[in-house]
Amino acid sequence: MSEAKIVAEMRSERGKGAARRARRAGYVPAIVYGSDIEPLPLQLNKLALERFVSSFGTGRLVDLQIGDKTDLVLLKEVQRDPVRGDIIHVDFHKVRLDQEVTVTVPIVLVGEQTERTPDGGLITQLMHEATVSCLPTRIPENIEVSVEGLTVGSTITVADLQVPEGVTLTDDPEQVVVSVVVPRAEAEPEADEGDADAEAAAEGDAETTEDSEDE
Repeated sequence: MSEAKIVAEMRSERGKGAARRARRAGYVPAIVYGSDIEPLPLQLNKLALERFVSSFGTGRLVDLQIGDKTDLVLLKEVQRDPVRGDIIHVDFHKVRLDQEVTVTVPIVLVGEQTERTPDGGLITQLMHEATVSCLPTRIPENIEVSVEGLTVGSTITVADLQVPEGVTLTDDPEQVVVSVVVPRAEAEPEADEGDADAEAAAEGDAETTEDSEDE
């Protein structure tokens, strides 16, 4: 059993129209699938689902309760509205504890210096998630990356990441996770055309005064 539990209901209707009606009623359409089951359409209470995702994220084991039955699943994918950011659909994957799964887990930077290095370099995180393959019970909550002691020009690649025993990284080993770069100097503000005209006029007045004094 998992520490995370969420309740779902069967969804009798399918299609975009049915999904819109479910959302208007305060539900989020979902589906659970697996190698040994037919895809099962579900719906979940929107507020409860938002709280659940905020607390547990994705890519972890979940006890999914449907009526009086509970299945162990992975919260595989969360789709959000690109404008409002609301959850509009979720995918669950029914798993077997003896079969490996492929999921994404967050990459978290740790260390006293997570923004700037002692030499003024700017720490840039280029990857925020890593893809791993492992048994469902071995899925790490995150992968920590220490940025302690980095300097300008330093990089950390996927090959440098440390993962628990039994967990395999499937991303390109040469992909850069973190790099340290020299901050771009702030560009000097360009002179305003009005200021330039005023300066030119002032210079003209000064030349006129000088000519008058010469006379």
